[in-house]
Amino acid sequence: MPLKPVKQLPSTYYDSTSKVNPVLTAFEQEYEEFCKFSLKRVEEKNQNALPEDDVYARGSNKLYKLWNSYMHRLPREYFIEKLMELGDFLCSLKEYEIALYQCYETYFAFTNIWIPDDKFQDLDALLATGHFSSTVDDAHTIRALIGAASCKFRIITWNDRSLQSKHSVENITQLLIQLRTASQLCLPLERLCWLVYNTTVHIYNICRHVMIYGHSRMALEFLLWASCCLETSIPLLSIRYLSWRSTLYVAVCQCYLDLKDPVHAEVGSGCNEKKDG
Repeated sequence: MPLKPVKQLPSTYYDSTSKVNPVLTAFEQEYEEFCKFSLKRVEEKNQNALPEDDVYARGSNKLYKLWNSYMHRLPREYFIEKLMELGDFLCSLKEYEIALYQCYETYFAFTNIWIPDDKFQDLDALLATGHFSSTVDDAHTIRALIGAASCKFRIITWNDRSLQSKHSVENITQLLIQLRTASQLCLPLERLCWLVYNTTVHIYNICRHVMIYGHSRMALEFLLWASCCLETSIPLLSIRYLSWRSTLYVAVCQCYLDLKDPVHAEVGSGCNEKKDG
């Protein structure tokens, strides 16, 4: 007679029966093992010492199995935070594909959130999707949107670094629109100023890349918006962020120079110096 599979109990089963929660303990151990695996893999990649049979799917499959084993056994908020935390960690290792598909997009699947690209064109249209209501989950959703956009940009430029394809440029424009709209959601809430800041960083990184390959006109609109975000968010007006505001202003001026518009470049630089001085 074949053995019956043992039902895996959720973490809540042990909350009132044990001081140590075996589900959380087991998950955290496997989670740390995956982080160590990822670090080792990146080190080997940098040293050109990866095994010949190593492929992207190896890491992706390990993470898929981890999430699949625990996602319905862990507290919802805890699991989502781990998704976001690991996505950011993988991005720091430049493991963008795994971060995108196994972290940020897993978040959207787990929460049943699907937002068509055309909903990002207008803030009212995005709010009409019903996925935003000033809750903690909103912050996670915006964080996932930002992370996914950044990963998609890296994947696009891996395949078409110099943006020779019109399709690549259109996709990057859509990602910038997504980041801009995400920051619009955060701006009214001071507690989400850190997400506004993160959004401006991603906008800047994308724009600097497209400027190198002759798309300063496209970049200008979004760099101006990023600058406005810092000027509109009261927490980001502090002296702590002065250097970052200056960086954005310089990028805006460079766009004007690229577009053969030195007058606007000089006026913009002068106004910002006066404002910050």
